[in-house]
Amino acid sequence: MVKHIVMWTLKDIDRQSRLSTFRGMLEAMQDKVDGLIELQVGFDESKGASSCDMVLYSVFESWAALDAYLNHPDHLAIKQTVASWIDHRHLVDYEVQP
Repeated sequence: MVKHIVMWTLKDIDRQSRLSTFRGMLEAMQDKVDGLIELQVGFDESKGASSCDMVLYSVFESWAALDAYLNHPDHLAIKQTVASWIDHRHLVDYEVQP
């Protein structure tokens, strides 16, 4: 299994509305990619100095399934839509044994 974790901090412009929209777009990917086992989107509640606004936690059957997700037309459209909203992005992909 492969875990794909991404965290974002959005720019201040219309942040709350954009966070909600962004979350909905990501959650809509749940049933669109074979091999996507789990997808969760959460908002930060700590509001700490080093915290991000939002996190995506997802689990894939394989690296190939993650690649299919990353190259899915809807995922590419999400990236294009939100690119100008993002201030910072952090990513970790790693493999675990089931």
